[in-house]
Amino acid sequence: MISSHGSNTSSSSSTGDGEPKIRCIEAERQALLKIKRDLQGVSNNIGDPLSSWGNEEEKRDCCKWLGIQCSSKSGNVISLDLSPSTFASIIAITSSYETLRGKISPSLFELRYLTYLDLGFIDFNESHIPSSISSLSRLRYLNLSNAFLSGEIPRQFSNLSSLEVLDLGSTGLVPTNILECASNLSSLRTLVLTDTNLGKASDWVQGVNQLSSLTNLQLSFSYLPNISNNPSSLSFVNSSTTLSFLDLRRNDLSNSIYPWLLNLNSLVYLDLSLNQLEGSIPEAFGKMAGLKNLDLSYNCLSGSIPEIFENKSGLEYLDLGFNMLQGQIPTPIWNQSKLRSLIMGSNNFSGHLPQTAFQQLKQLEILDISRNSMGGLHYIQLASCKLGHRFPRWLRTQKNYYFLDISSSEISDTIPDWVWYPSTREEESIYLNLWSNKIKGESEMYHQIFKQIFGDGALNFLDVSYNKLSGQLPDCWSHFKELQVLDLRDNNLSGKIPSSIGSLTAIDRLILANNSFIGEIPSTLKNCRELLIIDFGENKLSGPVPTWMGENMPSLVIFSLRSNYFDGSIPSYLCHLKHLQLLDLSLNDISGRMPACFHNFTAMKVNEINDLNMKNPILISGFKYVERLYRGEVQVAWKGDLKILQSTIFLVKSIDLSSNKLIGEIPREITQLSGLVSLNLSRNSLSGQIPSEIGQLTSLDALDLSWNHLVGQIPPSLTHIDRLNALDLSNNNLNGKIPTSTQLQSFPSAYTGNVGLCRDPLPKKCPDEEHESTFSRAFVEEVHDELLDGGFYISIALGFVVGFWGVCGALIFNKSFRYAYFELLNDVGDCICVKAVMHKAKLLRIIKS
Repeated sequence: MISSHGSNTSSSSSTGDGEPKIRCIEAERQALLKIKRDLQGVSNNIGDPLSSWGNEEEKRDCCKWLGIQCSSKSGNVISLDLSPSTFASIIAITSSYETLRGKISPSLFELRYLTYLDLGFIDFNESHIPSSISSLSRLRYLNLSNAFLSGEIPRQFSNLSSLEVLDLGSTGLVPTNILECASNLSSLRTLVLTDTNLGKASDWVQGVNQLSSLTNLQLSFSYLPNISNNPSSLSFVNSSTTLSFLDLRRNDLSNSIYPWLLNLNSLVYLDLSLNQLEGSIPEAFGKMAGLKNLDLSYNCLSGSIPEIFENKSGLEYLDLGFNMLQGQIPTPIWNQSKLRSLIMGSNNFSGHLPQTAFQQLKQLEILDISRNSMGGLHYIQLASCKLGHRFPRWLRTQKNYYFLDISSSEISDTIPDWVWYPSTREEESIYLNLWSNKIKGESEMYHQIFKQIFGDGALNFLDVSYNKLSGQLPDCWSHFKELQVLDLRDNNLSGKIPSSIGSLTAIDRLILANNSFIGEIPSTLKNCRELLIIDFGENKLSGPVPTWMGENMPSLVIFSLRSNYFDGSIPSYLCHLKHLQLLDLSLNDISGRMPACFHNFTAMKVNEINDLNMKNPILISGFKYVERLYRGEVQVAWKGDLKILQSTIFLVKSIDLSSNKLIGEIPREITQLSGLVSLNLSRNSLSGQIPSEIGQLTSLDALDLSWNHLVGQIPPSLTHIDRLNALDLSNNNLNGKIPTSTQLQSFPSAYTGNVGLCRDPLPKKCPDEEHESTFSRAFVEEVHDELLDGGFYISIALGFVVGFWGVCGALIFNKSFRYAYFELLNDVGDCICVKAVMHKAKLLRIIKS
């Protein structure tokens, strides 16, 4: 098949429906391989992002490579996406967004049919953008954000006339001339220059006005200069009327921005936060009928809010927080039926909330009117605010709140009674989050508090984790029929878990980790059939692992009893937990064999995510439904370190049975859990061989089988796990060759303490490799001896002399000599053949020995 540029060819084959199947063009495949050679992963802690690119037979078709898309007609590469999101499925979890580093390869500009190019978050080591980028004239999308570049933007950018989206945010470039270059980009719809330095671009407004197709402009944190008061610079007759999304936050802009800004009547999104706007809010904002998002927070605005919201029925987000506004919040704001976020905190507003405030705000999800002089608050969100050591007194004046979040607020006071029962109404659900303070409490004091909390059982969510509560839990949980979340982790609580905990029939998250609870898990807990998370780790609990958990908790997803004193065997009834994603029984005294039925953990067989945050929303009176604001964290041993998993918890599928007394073989059935990310069976007394099917665990990121009594060879199938980033097979009785793969040779310490193992990365050679080495040395010595053999050199010399003089003399001058020469040449050939046969015989003798 002839490609569209004529000189290169791409192969094609017929598909099932008769349509030809396009394969990549060879010249472009070679260009991509050169691009790969100029890039590499940022560290050894992640997998190879470009592992699907290669010369191997199964990788010949570059159109199937990750990040590549080809034209279905010509086979040309039209899309190259090397952004982190492209490789999220194959790289390890990392705190950095960077996946690649290197240089901009000249071969990139051989892909002349590219329409989409994303090189975001690649560390190019402050390289300059080559002027040859102009050769990619078909580009419609170009993303270089966070790409660690430097220097000026080449003027050749203006030749990219097809560009529709250009993102140069946080690159380190000097984009002073970008708006000048962009003036020829008549198709440009989105321009992102966040976190750049446009301090010298005094005519930036005029540059924007020339972009006639522009709809999305992001200039936040770009050091924009204020618009000049020069009349010529304030000519906005030709102002763009297409802009719908405008982000100018954090630029120290003054009121001089208003004359241009207020002509943009097509705006839907406007962010002017973190600037130096002063005085009243201009009434001209009322003319922007299509405005859905308005953020004027963190300015110096003063006065009352003008009546500009009567005609804004589509407003969804309004943030006027951290200004000096005063007076009452006008009624039209409370009538915004589509409003989802209303933030007015840290102003000087006064008055009360209207009794009908929430009748129209049916879509409202976030309300912040804190730090004003208003009464009647229902939703109080003060997370991570420095409130001082005591509970704020003004909270006591709020009698009608249904939601209170004062987590991470540096409070070290005891909990006053009025915190627990503020509501004057009956049958209200309450959300209380006191997480991560230093709240104190003695058993006698909070026993009375728990006993009095809402006698009707209205408490729905209680998080008092990471505080300093001490003593025993009161046995009064039968009062809390509606409680769904109870998190008491990281306190100083002691004693037995009270049996009334089984009365929490609506609970789905029970977290008591990092305390000093003792005794067995109460059997009444079997009544809590809605449980999704149980975390009792880091306590002093004992007894057998309850068998009834597998039968009575069908929805359990996370189950952790790590670091306690549990004994007995692992009950096979746990295998009924088909939704289980994380099982941690490590650091206990559990003995016996591993159940062979672990393959019934269905959720560990697939790469699906259990979205627990969306289940059982909290019903808060006046708010309709509010999604639970809950961190969902669990402490797990991850790659040898103890870590707290929060936002990634539902991505991790893990089994940790380490540091117990397990015996017997590793069940082969466990290799069916293809979605498993971490498997830790270390520090037990397991025996037998590693299952040969271990390579079926293709999602494994961490595997630890160290400090057991495993025997036999390392299964070759282990090389199939190309995502492996942590491996430890040390201190077993393994033997034989270590299989060869990029991953397995990257863990030299993973094989120590196995005296029978050989081959890289260990210094010990295998027996057959030593024989090959001996053969190589013997062969070199034999060849050396032959070279010293005088007869060999005489033969060479004779051949040279005869050849030279025979050709130059006898052949030229004497016919008879020519005949003699050819006869001599035949004799020399026979001699060489004899020598070759002799060397072959000697070589065979060396090999056989």
